[in-house]
Amino acid sequence: MKGSTHPPLDEAHRIDRLRSLAVLDPGPEALFDSRGEVAQRVCRAPLSEC
Repeated sequence: MKGSTHPPLDEAHRIDRLRSLAVLDPGPEALFDSRGEVAQRVCRAPLSEC
């Protein structure tokens, strides 16, 4: 197997970039939550609270 062709990651820069795009911990989303509630009822299984 050959080595990676990707440049080494600068983790701090990567996290800063993700934060600037607002993709880390975006908060609750009503559509996602409602679909989760439907799945919970259909499957008769609890949803995780984490």
